[in-house]
Amino acid sequence: MSALFHRSGRIGPWRTGAWVAAAVGLLSACAGEAPIKRYDGVAPSNAAAVRMSTPLPVLKALGPQAAAAGASCVAHQPGAQELAKQRTAIDPLRVPALYDDLFYGRRSDALAAIEVDGARYRPYKDIDDPDSGLQGAVLLDDASRHALILFKGMDRPFVERGGIGGVFTDLGGVFAAKFGTGNSQFPHADSAYTEALCDERIESIELVGYSMGSQIANYLAVKYGARGVVFGDMGLDATLLQRHARGSPEAARKHAREHIVSLALSGDLIVRMFGVGDVVGTVVELPGGLAGVFHQPEIYANAANAAIRDREKAGLAAPAGDGALRPADGGARSGAAGRGRSGATAADAGSPAGKP
Repeated sequence: MSALFHRSGRIGPWRTGAWVAAAVGLLSACAGEAPIKRYDGVAPSNAAAVRMSTPLPVLKALGPQAAAAGASCVAHQPGAQELAKQRTAIDPLRVPALYDDLFYGRRSDALAAIEVDGARYRPYKDIDDPDSGLQGAVLLDDASRHALILFKGMDRPFVERGGIGGVFTDLGGVFAAKFGTGNSQFPHADSAYTEALCDERIESIELVGYSMGSQIANYLAVKYGARGVVFGDMGLDATLLQRHARGSPEAARKHAREHIVSLALSGDLIVRMFGVGDVVGTVVELPGGLAGVFHQPEIYANAANAAIRDREKAGLAAPAGDGALRPADGGARSGAAGRGRSGATAADAGSPAGKP
């Protein structure tokens, strides 16, 4: 089993401040245009055909599996049947705690299911490509056959992959983007997602992305119409947005706002200062913004849990499946540093109608 599920403990958010501060300047390199063109903008060609017909071996089985995917499903080219699986089910405010429990919790059984609102999501497949630094997991609720695909943020030093090496792997991807040799996580993530779409055991699917993983979720939302929840959202590079806008960037933004919920903490300086582009989803501001300064998943989990308690005290219901949050004015408003903001608050994540 991958080192992804080997948890050697937590690092407190304040103790991680030093390494985050040291690495933060490098994150801005993810906005480089050259790597996006190199890895995402491949025109139809013989090389592209080879890549599509031989999906990268990113997903690794962790438990009971289904039969092989249908012969009609081709990697990087999901058909209408596969794309119809893209639906929402989980309460967005439950996502940070689920992410934190999966990757940093102290569960005695790493393969045990995580219960969320009556569903039991068990580790189904592992996403692990050490060369690119891509990590994540596919969780499956066997009763509904709904899957969550989680794309992980940067490794923490001395906790994951046996040391600080994982951090340097992630930073290597950032340097590669900066100097024009390409961010190799995107094609691997694309392979993992389309492979999951082709899995006959999975009937519906949605994304979760944190920090660096949020870029992947945003990209898949624009490219395929994926639905999901992101937090610590680094946005989406404008080149990717333009490339997959199908002629109308504004229509693509509107589509993404309807498909992605972005949980935000106003005090997250990493997001404010070094996001790679505009936030494309509908932003929901969490309470306790200043606590998010060190960009840690457990801080987001605590804030989201506080919002859930506030919602319950107010007698509001959690949003129903496929009830993606939308800003009241129908469009994102400009926020700090020019990044898209909807102005929604955590209270909007629960209403009698499930929408603001």
